[in-house]
Amino acid sequence: MQCIESTKSYYNNTSSALLASILATSTNNNSFNSEEASNSHTFSQESGEITECVWRRSELSALEFVIYAFVVPSLAFFGLCANFINAIVFMRPKMTPSAFSYLAALSWLDCISCMLITLTAFSRSFLYSSTFWMAYDFQWQTPLFGITTGAANLILACVSLDRFIYLRWGIPNGTPKFCRRFVARRMIFAVILLAIIVNVPYFCVFVVNDDGTFETTAFYFSKYYMIHNWFTFILLTLLPAIFLMVGNTAILIAFCQWTKQSKKCQSNYASASNKNAQNRYKHQMKLTVTIIIVITLYLVGELPAHLTSRKSAVNLLYGGDVSKVDFKTMQRLEVICITLNAIQLSMNIIVYAVINPSFVPEFFNCLKAASDVCFRFMGCLALASCWHKTCSSRKKKHKNSECANNEGPNN
Repeated sequence: MQCIESTKSYYNNTSSALLASILATSTNNNSFNSEEASNSHTFSQESGEITECVWRRSELSALEFVIYAFVVPSLAFFGLCANFINAIVFMRPKMTPSAFSYLAALSWLDCISCMLITLTAFSRSFLYSSTFWMAYDFQWQTPLFGITTGAANLILACVSLDRFIYLRWGIPNGTPKFCRRFVARRMIFAVILLAIIVNVPYFCVFVVNDDGTFETTAFYFSKYYMIHNWFTFILLTLLPAIFLMVGNTAILIAFCQWTKQSKKCQSNYASASNKNAQNRYKHQMKLTVTIIIVITLYLVGELPAHLTSRKSAVNLLYGGDVSKVDFKTMQRLEVICITLNAIQLSMNIIVYAVINPSFVPEFFNCLKAASDVCFRFMGCLALASCWHKTCSSRKKKHKNSECANNEGPNN
């Protein structure tokens, strides 16, 4: 069992003695919780310091090890491949609507999240005792994952707003200015920059020593850190979740009005131009349903993960009181949340392939282009090998002819 420890110094001798007596009294009176108290708090009269365990890293059970070692990496690897394919497809020239720019950026962020989840799962299973991977798990994984998921949440809010504006005002009047690709690219850049700035302080929270022990910095118990935790939770998780739920409702209302309008067009006209309009309506309908499902999946995966994250769980769930933390429950919740994240990230390609009609043909076009490149590469290798064999045979013939010419005069 390993703890992230924080040390608080008390320079008043009377307060130190009083605090030591309180800890001793509470330990004697509560025999049932004596082990938890000794594991969570230690007191040194010589140095006048109290050491608190702010996060416990217990040994994994057999089930938790299997989930971390095999289940989560398998899901995350599938999600990595699927989201890479999604990103390539959504960046193709035919994917012109601005929503596809948001979905392409979302797919790239999901690729990074899948890689981080895979490394995290290995650091908590096969590489549990490695000091380097301990440092990754506590110092690097949390802020990096916060950047990718926070930016993804804000991008989903942007694409939800994009769809609502398009369905509400763009159908009769053409594409609104907000629903154009250059605006989407600027929004994506601003969102990623904001997520990086907000998550930078989390690199300065935990420290892993060379001997494998953990410590927290003084910043962890500062008022600024508590305020920053709540600010980050509200900005990157709570507000996007509320906005997405309200946005989904607004999109559904606009979508119902839109379908009524499309049915009127289908019943009143049967010209070739109207058939193009009908196809446009169907395309936008499928795209809207796709976005709604992706948003729902994110809400299921992201909210629990942020609440149980070790960077903010103590402040958000327990008000900063370490003594109230149930470490075993938090460890189980971590396993559940990382599994939900891996499932959510790996299901996007299924949603795109089943619902969005423009995804499947573009996907097969990508496969065809990739196969052509592979065949060309293999053909170049074959030509190179043939050329090498031809050159080597010519060199051998030339050497043999030279040897024959040299032997002739000697004879």
